[in-house]
Amino acid sequence: MFAIVILRFSCNSWDVHLIRRLPKRIVAEAAARHDRGIKFTWAAINGHAILPPETVTDDDGTIRRVYLHEQPQDSYPEHYDLSYDQVQLPFKAGGHGIRPWAAHGDAAFIGQWALSTQTAWSGELGRSYFPVLTDVIERAALPAPANAGEDRLADDLRGAWARSLATLDLLPRTSTAEQSRLVEVSGWAEATDRDIRRLIDMPDKAQRCLSKTVLAHQVEQFRDRVQDPTECRRRPTPLQELAGGEQRRRGGRVASWCMERGSSDSERLARRQSRPPTLSCSPTGRRSS
Repeated sequence: MFAIVILRFSCNSWDVHLIRRLPKRIVAEAAARHDRGIKFTWAAINGHAILPPETVTDDDGTIRRVYLHEQPQDSYPEHYDLSYDQVQLPFKAGGHGIRPWAAHGDAAFIGQWALSTQTAWSGELGRSYFPVLTDVIERAALPAPANAGEDRLADDLRGAWARSLATLDLLPRTSTAEQSRLVEVSGWAEATDRDIRRLIDMPDKAQRCLSKTVLAHQVEQFRDRVQDPTECRRRPTPLQELAGGEQRRRGGRVASWCMERGSSDSERLARRQSRPPTLSCSPTGRRSS
């Protein structure tokens, strides 16, 4: 149990500081390796994988260090990927909150830009203390240049913004419950009118607001992978099927992923409205740059 707590709050909490400061162009592969290492560590903690030796010796005598992110797919039991997808879900969605940081790279990067832009704004001067921030944002709002790589910083910001909007647009919005959920996770797009030039108008804690969109998409992806989710109440969830009693001893109680999905739209909406208020992702009222 303590190993899982350390994994979640220590091992899997430092990567975000790197992806805030650097774009996906630079850190995407590093973040993906980190996530694969966390995945294998979770399997080892719960008895589903065997830790490799720290080093191996090649035929020519070369000693190589063995990394967890390099472990092959056959290191895991059958159906482990689906079960681990549930582990990565937020607690309220029936997971363990082991966030995959590679998917949150754009949210972290834009969130850092929003915070930098907001804190650098001078109401007295009517402009940023660091005009270079405004210049980069203005260039990011322009169409991508024909010669890629000429303005990498603007390209990185433009790409992160476009991918974040695309993720938001992938969320379903047909039912009443889905529309309500969309309102909860789309405040940042409403505050800026989907215009990156209004980055200064992002809600407080912009990264967390953007991450809500990523998490909502993550839940929907898992929902699509689970066959016949309405049957979840009458059979174990993927995580329970894999772990059984061992998971209850080592990882705490496993929530039934579909306990909310099995209700009607009106019941789910009523439960959401009765919950205490969470982080507000509404507009901040700052003047645009």
